[in-house]
Amino acid sequence: MKKFIRENWFKIITVIILMIITSLYAFGQYSYYQKQQAQIQLNWEKQESELELKREKQEAELKLREGQLLFEIEKKEKAEKKAEESMANLDICLISADKNYTNYWNKECERLGKEIDCILPESITINAGNFRKQLKDECFKKYPQQAIKEEIDEEN
Repeated sequence: MKKFIRENWFKIITVIILMIITSLYAFGQYSYYQKQQAQIQLNWEKQESELELKREKQEAELKLREGQLLFEIEKKEKAEKKAEESMANLDICLISADKNYTNYWNKECERLGKEIDCILPESITINAGNFRKQLKDECFKKYPQQAIKEEIDEEN
């Protein structure tokens, strides 16, 4: 065996060196492949993370918009309800003003010794008309419809 090694030492060393070089080359290729795979994995994870962030942002924006729409709907509904209530209150007030006017008219008839719903002299009729107008004006001041209508129109 020693004789074989002495005679072929150059060949043996050459084979060992070639094996080492081949192993180093293979290891280098393996390392390069591993690095490439790691880079691909990082890029994929980064893209996945960016997509997830984008999706979360879109969901948050959607929820925010939904909240804004709900707020606007509630605001509109409140304004419409307020307008309806104000109109109903105005109607009640105007009915009350007409009743007060009628009562005033009938009391004037009684004061003059006439029957209810009589024909009154012009001066009393003018006073009654002024009284009625004053009562109705107070109703319109207390329940202004145009302002409420404009508020609803602004929201639409």
